[in-house]
Amino acid sequence: MNKIKIKDLLETLKKITGVDSTGIHRIQGDRLYPVSIIDCDKIDNEGWKSVHKREKVSVSEDPVLKRVVKGHTVVINDVAADRNSSPEFKLFGIKSIAVFPLFKFDKVVGIAVIPSLDKKLYFDDEMINRCEFTIKEFDVDSIL
Repeated sequence: MNKIKIKDLLETLKKITGVDSTGIHRIQGDRLYPVSIIDCDKIDNEGWKSVHKREKVSVSEDPVLKRVVKGHTVVINDVAADRNSSPEFKLFGIKSIAVFPLFKFDKVVGIAVIPSLDKKLYFDDEMINRCEFTIKEFDVDSIL
């Protein structure tokens, strides 16, 4: 079976959710490394990577990433109101977000992130299920 590549994954997630700033990160050790994002009017791929380079994210200290590395999808429909939200979400101006684990066998090696920057977005069950199905078809080796 042919696995889908990064660009196709990001475009498909955009079509499912309507969010044009979807991104992929690799997890290495305790750090999160940006791999690719769809360029949008809010931020481009290089700007996004430079912010992550300045603002290093520790997986073990981030309340959302702690859950995601255990294999859980995390959805926050109202970042400002959720006390378990990551501080970095506010740094990027994120209103709502869905974070999906990317697995290599049984290990989480990365994340797919769908942040709504313009407005609060309600990620419903159907949307989440469609995203999870699509992510399972992703060629995770392409980010390692």
